[in-house]
Amino acid sequence: MPNLDRFSQDPSGAAATIIRNLARKAEEPNTCVWCEKPISTDRRICLECEFADKICQMSFGAFIEYLQAEAENPETTIAYDGGYLEIHWLFDTEYEAEKIARILKSREAKYIHSGKSVLFYIGVDRHGRLDVMES
Repeated sequence: MPNLDRFSQDPSGAAATIIRNLARKAEEPNTCVWCEKPISTDRRICLECEFADKICQMSFGAFIEYLQAEAENPETTIAYDGGYLEIHWLFDTEYEAEKIARILKSREAKYIHSGKSVLFYIGVDRHGRLDVMES
């Protein structure tokens, strides 16, 4: 039998190779391209990283509006601390505080979350714009 190149191979053999390759790929776990957590095969980015990306792309004004909309009227204390505004929010439930802490974490903000309270800082970034202080 003559030596066949890969373009003139027996179609049944080529189909078997394709099926083996697909089966091997299906066995490999799919991971998030950013944090490398296992995720479903129909996604490239996990939900946490997708949320963090959305939060980080917001302007400061849009971020603060989003944060206030999610905060649901917390008791607010504002103090000035060495060039930064210190915002302390006290919530009715721990769930509300955890939700805000998750949003601040996604923005890579410096914050302190304890029980029903969240403390974070607003200042001027290296580009001269207002933003939450990074951790």
